[in-house]
Amino acid sequence: MPEPEGCRNGWPGSETAHFKKFYKSCGRLEKEAFEEPPALELGRYPGWITGLAWSPNSKSIAGITAPGMGYNLASLFRFKNITGFASHLIIWSFSTQQEIRREMAHSGWGDTVDWSKEGHWIATGGLDKVVRVWNTQTWQSAKLELHQARVLQVRFHPAESIIASVDNAGGVLLWDYIHGKVVGQYIIESGKQATSIAWLEQGQKLAVGSADGSINLLDRSNQTLTRELRLAGQEEWIWSITLSPCNGLIASRGQANTIKIWQLNYPGPIKELKGLKKTINCLEWSPAGHLLAAAGDDGIITIWDTATWQVKHTLKFNQHSPLWHKLPYVKDLNYHRSIRTVRWSPDGRSLAASDNAGRVLVWKIT
Repeated sequence: MPEPEGCRNGWPGSETAHFKKFYKSCGRLEKEAFEEPPALELGRYPGWITGLAWSPNSKSIAGITAPGMGYNLASLFRFKNITGFASHLIIWSFSTQQEIRREMAHSGWGDTVDWSKEGHWIATGGLDKVVRVWNTQTWQSAKLELHQARVLQVRFHPAESIIASVDNAGGVLLWDYIHGKVVGQYIIESGKQATSIAWLEQGQKLAVGSADGSINLLDRSNQTLTRELRLAGQEEWIWSITLSPCNGLIASRGQANTIKIWQLNYPGPIKELKGLKKTINCLEWSPAGHLLAAAGDDGIITIWDTATWQVKHTLKFNQHSPLWHKLPYVKDLNYHRSIRTVRWSPDGRSLAASDNAGRVLVWKIT
């Protein structure tokens, strides 16, 4: 596989020296894992980077900013990248490692961003209860303002012009952003937060994580979504879910440091991944399904080989922190240590992550 074009410093070493070939079947790595690869930094901003999304060609990354402690420090020192107390959509070129676009997205906190599969649209959501969609050719945007509470996650349909979004009042909405109409809606039965969402079975169904510790499987065959199955057993908030592209497995994480693996049509989790030291904030399955990445408050990204469920890589986000972040009194604040999101590139070769100190790092994994 060729290196990304125009990398500023390149990726050290050759593919044969640093990377293992994969079996064609879904998931098994040959022999031992390679050592931790170097990280490339795409951006450093005051505040938080709360969401990331790759373009379909793996050449650009979108991020959503949110005000944080860094904004106060930036105001004091007149940091050049300060953007005010609104949230912004930022686009970086992966090849040049430079910011190439910035758009104001939401008033106050921004929570989520996604890039459509054909590449022409980007969606964001946030505290202002708005889902905003940009045309990436004209950068004109449209808004959906039907949510009754903070929008926690947005995800594009794999083939249709539909966005699925969830809010912390339990609302689930499907929006046809081309025709400007709602084509599906649902309220989680418990009335608690709908925290996360994933498309299943080529977009015919939805998996929705909830604050009551359940995953609701919804059928979108008509505008009033119907619940087909409720998976229970997390016993705590499900903050993130991700679907394996290979075998229909779902991974979820709650407030603690345990990941649970679910099989569709089976009522409880079939496996638990333990041993992580602190709260898990995010996780994502790789496009080929052979790796599962998770990260959280300890600033470490753990990657499992899903064929054996052995840890294959650990990436230390905080070892790339600026020097002042490592001072004892700053470390005690702990605000800079939390990884907010991890996202695999569509080609499966790179993993991007962001934290609440406004940094975006990318590792080449395969």
